[in-house]
Amino acid sequence: MSLSQSQFDALVSLTFNAGPRVLATNDVTALLNYKQIYPTFSGPLSANELDTCSRLVSKAFSYEIKLQRRRNEEATLFCKGRKYTHKYPVYTL
Repeated sequence: MSLSQSQFDALVSLTFNAGPRVLATNDVTALLNYKQIYPTFSGPLSANELDTCSRLVSKAFSYEIKLQRRRNEEATLFCKGRKYTHKYPVYTL
């Protein structure tokens, strides 16, 4: 599976600011293991799957509460061009 450019950029920003260990957290791992999150996923996404994608993004980018605005911007970037959205701000789930 491959990431879109905006997904890649959002994860690079998160990693740059939070350190490489952030990629091994349970929330980021869950996001990256969910095949529906990728632009290469073929097939329709149910309303439940779209909501799951949105929740996973919010949780994955909920790192370092002092940088909440930046994390929300990264989560929005991650969703750019996707059918799911960043409808749950970070730290709300």
